[in-house]
Amino acid sequence: MPWRLGYYTYGAQSAWRMAFADLLNNARDFADSAKTDMDTLPARECEPRMLYRLRHLQPDAPLIGLAERYIDALHQANLARRAHSSAVPGAYMPAEEDPATVARLQPDFDRYLQASADLRTALASADIGARREQQRLLEQRLGRDIHWHLLDYMIQARLTVEQLDQGVREKTLTPGQLARASQDLQQAWDAGQPLRNQPQNGRSESAHYLWSQITRPAQRYQQTLHTLHQDWQERAAPERLSEDYHNVVRAYDSLLSYYNKQAQVDY
Repeated sequence: MPWRLGYYTYGAQSAWRMAFADLLNNARDFADSAKTDMDTLPARECEPRMLYRLRHLQPDAPLIGLAERYIDALHQANLARRAHSSAVPGAYMPAEEDPATVARLQPDFDRYLQASADLRTALASADIGARREQQRLLEQRLGRDIHWHLLDYMIQARLTVEQLDQGVREKTLTPGQLARASQDLQQAWDAGQPLRNQPQNGRSESAHYLWSQITRPAQRYQQTLHTLHQDWQERAAPERLSEDYHNVVRAYDSLLSYYNKQAQVDY
């Protein structure tokens, strides 16, 4: 979630501070740009909606425990923030805080970030599997139509950011791998172009509209991948490459926010 960046402003990571400032200055990059209140957002978005469908569909799902820990960690972090921080109530984190305040808040924020990372990792695996199965059923029923290609692009977008994330964490990513990942993503986008150019009908109308909603964030995502590759090839400073990488992740989150906002309505 974009407001996750707020907690990073208490750290020493300048790239996250810059990303957070950029988030506030360019809130429209996210479909949920109006959701900027850290006091009301968790209650409205996480409790109870976050777990309602999962408990209903799969009561014994391992994700439930991870999600419960995430919600609890978020709640505790917000309580600590309100108790010790000089931030304006309901706002994101201030740009600076004194070291003593940071030391008091850090354990709660670290616990939240770990819970967030654990949940995100588990969701990534479950999400790809579910989308692959959905794609298989779509192809069985309708062939590789516009809905199939839309889902195929979003799967490729997810695989791309996951590949980069793993490569960065394990320090195995190469410029060649990055270039191929970017090319695969562009090919997935281009493969749907002929269908996007066809006249709409009742069955394809929702997919046409959803494609139009993700066009701008998808182009931004592709551009951030290109920028990272270009700067890497030109041997840019590590700080610049770190910023480029965070821009890639942020661009994917932006794309996903626009897709999910409309997909929740259409599907």
